[in-house]
Amino acid sequence: MANAPTEDHGSAGIGEGIRTSVDITLQSASIPGQDQGSNTTQEGSCKPDSAQEFRAKFFVLLGVKQNSRIDHTQLETSGSTYSDSRFFNDLREQYRSLRGFYRYWLSPFVFSHCSFVKYTRFYVNELAHVGLNLPVDPAYVYRPRPPGPHEDPPISAHEFNRRFYTTRCNPCGRSEAVARIPKRSQRFQTNLHVNGREDMWGLHVELCPSFFRVLLWQIAITAGGWALMAWWLVHHKNDLQGASVPITIMMTALMTLYVSLWERMK
Repeated sequence: MANAPTEDHGSAGIGEGIRTSVDITLQSASIPGQDQGSNTTQEGSCKPDSAQEFRAKFFVLLGVKQNSRIDHTQLETSGSTYSDSRFFNDLREQYRSLRGFYRYWLSPFVFSHCSFVKYTRFYVNELAHVGLNLPVDPAYVYRPRPPGPHEDPPISAHEFNRRFYTTRCNPCGRSEAVARIPKRSQRFQTNLHVNGREDMWGLHVELCPSFFRVLLWQIAITAGGWALMAWWLVHHKNDLQGASVPITIMMTALMTLYVSLWERMK
């Protein structure tokens, strides 16, 4: 009988200890900013906002102007598992496919960067370049959003150029560049004939003249003129004026090419 009060006191102590432990656990769980698992996304993170976005596929429209026509395709991404390295590898492959073998290797114009633009589909597989623009349609996913003025694009021209031409700017596993590019949750159906027009947003390839390629074209075009000039001087040592006529005509003709290149650069 003397031990009964001791046992009751011990039980009460255990109960108080359990309640204290529960209170501490609940207080710890309610601390603001504490990591609550995979549902909490830190500010500035490139992780998707939901599990659906993590697994979903998104599509990036890519176009390049070929004469009077805009040839286009789309790059398929797959949530946060799609890295910057993979995106720019796919971009290089699709750009090469759009340009074609001869334009890709022989054209004096090469890839400069991609601009963020608005397209309008006005016929089957026919797109019109409307201008620099970023989508507000909720079907497009990109961050940061809202984007702000277009004078400050999600990815600058310099960064696009560097990421396209070197793999050192695309470390494996990182996807902050992909997160900034507008991607649509549905595939672009540009090959369907429907009534009316459809606005689309995507990337447009901007081209620029390559000094090295222009120099090679100049050497190739004028090589015959220089050879003819040398041959003429060998057989007519004092006729420099006559020897220089063919190369002068060729250099004058090249000015037409340079003017067209300059006009396209504007």
